[in-house]
Amino acid sequence: FSYRSVVEELQRRRRQAWHPPAQRESYHLKALFAIGKNGDFVDIRIDNPHALESVNKAAIEAIEYAAPLRIPNPNRKKPINIEFMFDYNVH
Repeated sequence: FSYRSVVEELQRRRRQAWHPPAQRESYHLKALFAIGKNGDFVDIRIDNPHALESVNKAAIEAIEYAAPLRIPNPNRKKPINIEFMFDYNVH
């Protein structure tokens, strides 16, 4: 059983909603959260957060925007743990 469609939808929605504040340096954030059986997101947090809180907040808001997701197996008892990456590249 594949959750590929769930991850693809999450990525699509995240791209629509992620509007980080402009920075002079590139950075990489890792968001950790779980998708509950109703498709809601729980326990959203940033692993090794950026020093600027508005950067972390932008990532969390992008994740929250993506909820809820339609889960292929709504009878699943355990949440689906997700690690999601945000990259900000200055050229």
